[in-house]
Amino acid sequence: MTEGSAFYPVFPALKDYSWGSNDPDGAIGDILRKNTEGEIPPGPYAELWYGDHPSGPSLLPDGSNLREQIEREKGHILGSEFADGGKLPYLLKILESQSPLSIQAHPDLDLARRLHDSDPDHYPDANHKPEIAICLRPGFGAMAGFRSANELIAQLKQYPELNDVLPGLQAASNGNARDALKSAFAALYRMPGDSLAAISQKLYQRIQKSPQEGRTGTEIYFLRFCDLYGFEDPGVFSIFLMNLVQFRPGESLFMGAREPHAYLQGSIIECMACSDNVVRGGLTSKFVDVDTLVEMLHYGRGPPDRIEPQHVGGTVRYVPPVSDFQVWTADFDRDSNPLQLPLEIFPAMAVSLSGQVEIQQAQNSFSLQPGRAVLLPRGPAEKDGPFTIFPSGKAKLVISGPGPKQPTNL
Repeated sequence: MTEGSAFYPVFPALKDYSWGSNDPDGAIGDILRKNTEGEIPPGPYAELWYGDHPSGPSLLPDGSNLREQIEREKGHILGSEFADGGKLPYLLKILESQSPLSIQAHPDLDLARRLHDSDPDHYPDANHKPEIAICLRPGFGAMAGFRSANELIAQLKQYPELNDVLPGLQAASNGNARDALKSAFAALYRMPGDSLAAISQKLYQRIQKSPQEGRTGTEIYFLRFCDLYGFEDPGVFSIFLMNLVQFRPGESLFMGAREPHAYLQGSIIECMACSDNVVRGGLTSKFVDVDTLVEMLHYGRGPPDRIEPQHVGGTVRYVPPVSDFQVWTADFDRDSNPLQLPLEIFPAMAVSLSGQVEIQQAQNSFSLQPGRAVLLPRGPAEKDGPFTIFPSGKAKLVISGPGPKQPTNL
């Protein structure tokens, strides 16, 4: 790839995790088809990574990868503000799942550094991983954060079997909800598999006998978890502890440090700090770290955090309370005004989900085709002025970049 360019076309790294979608007409299949002019690999299609993370750096047209290019051109691509860091501060993804992801949480900066120092094989980054999920198509659902104390007590009354796997949770109504929840969560995740199986099978059979049309979302997911992961996985009971949330396109979920969550199904735009640190507890065949998970969680209760989008002209902007990233979506038509990108969002990653746009900067121009992506370096924006996007018809873009300067250890 020529050095000193104003535009770096990139091709995402495809992750084929087992929970990914096998739908060739899904969100990821659609992007891959546009990239390859019709030919796509067999599924599952789990994630597309747009960035320079070593576990899946994006590729450049000449077959090299973006990580290597940034190493050669730190000042030009990252600009004066980010050159010392040596990498993009964010990682943009398109994620699509047909099965639940693991019960997990992400460490803050201090814990990330300690985990990386002690176990770099399982925690490859000395960086935190706050993340935002933005619903891309109808049908995205997740578990996120713990239910309120009143809801937890209601679950125990409705499903008495839970009292055997969540000992002491009844005390959550006596003013010490956090301690009671932590104690019950620890007991659940440390319970022997045969003991868990006896209780989960009992509850499974009782729910199975109920009319299908009357089952709640919580009950439906519990049955599905058991079918997918067996009766000895403590994660099957997490659906009774955590908020079950559904999203419409454009709605978002923000997961800060030490918050439990699991994406259940659907397609999303996902952006995070540049990190792959995940502390897992259940619903997975991957490495789990129950002790770390139990001790790290905040055990806050109530609805999860959502980022209220900012509507600015033709863009919708999601700006979470971290400096690592922000995400814009832009819907254009033939009459849309050009979009001038401010310096703060550079270095920027732009992905065309549909439609074609022209990007101009000084004397340079680039045609962003449907399904394609381009990294816009910060150096030219600092030296020679702004990048401007000119639509020629209907188009939908996702643009990610660094967030406003704020404390990042959240």
